[in-house]
Amino acid sequence: MIKMYDNFGPEKIIKIYNPKLGVKAVLCIDNTALGVSKGGIRMTETVNEEEVSRLARAMTWKNALAELPFGGAKSGITIDSKKISREEKDEIVKWFSKSLKIVIPSLYVAGPDMYMAEGEMETFAKANVRVNKFIKFVLTSGSNGSFYQFLAKLVSGRFEPSSRIILIGE
Repeated sequence: MIKMYDNFGPEKIIKIYNPKLGVKAVLCIDNTALGVSKGGIRMTETVNEEEVSRLARAMTWKNALAELPFGGAKSGITIDSKKISREEKDEIVKWFSKSLKIVIPSLYVAGPDMYMAEGEMETFAKANVRVNKFIKFVLTSGSNGSFYQFLAKLVSGRFEPSSRIILIGE
């Protein structure tokens, strides 16, 4: 087994369980030395703390090597999304988002990953956005997907069709 803890991190591991929904989740914030951590949310029936920790470390190095001002993180929701309804999935995503309010966006910025696409990220953002306190957005060239349009309109009411939103924390 690969060592999960070292001088680089992880800084925080948050484990969450909802018995009503029958779902477990984990967030690993590996390192914030370069800035707020960022990484996707994975939703599979097998995702676990070790997998999330390894993926968070990969995000730490990926962001550092790309000279991006972000640390590394990853989160996982342990459930088979193919065996639940759209409504159940939305409820789980909302629950997970609300559970992470203590670290979003000051320490963690979520993104899409396995079985978590734009629609789920929009649900995640709507359940958690705290615009008036400390969310800053930066517009850069890139995708013009509906999730990014939603965030841009939510914050500023203006959007360039070829823009992409990046959440950068406090």
